[in-house]
Amino acid sequence: MKKPLILCIALASAALAMAMAPTRVGAIGEKVVLAPEGTIFLISTSERRGFPSAAVYFSHGYKFSDAVTATAEDLAQPAGSPLNYRDGALIKGQAATVYLISGATKHPFSSAEAFLGLGYSFSNVLSESGS
Repeated sequence: MKKPLILCIALASAALAMAMAPTRVGAIGEKVVLAPEGTIFLISTSERRGFPSAAVYFSHGYKFSDAVTATAEDLAQPAGSPLNYRDGALIKGQAATVYLISGATKHPFSSAEAFLGLGYSFSNVLSESGS
């Protein structure tokens, strides 16, 4: 019982630090663009990677206003793998369970009391449906 609790506390501490970080600023040479069909891509010097949902996009600290219109050059970049939730993101689906993302894996909180007891706020939880 002690090991899962220690892991949960360690993951939660890391996530809390990340959640309190300022809004993301892209790396040099990166930008987010809106393609004509509505997909938002992260463009780097070597590839374009799509955000599969609004929740994944928001988990990286972006706002919709950060995306600029894609150019033909942006869309000509080779396609990379879709982006995942950022480590430390708090997400939930249709059910009430909230998950902490770590290493592209969802780790559920055992209860609302555990979630709140670790200093999290439900206002920071992203819905997998995109809200």
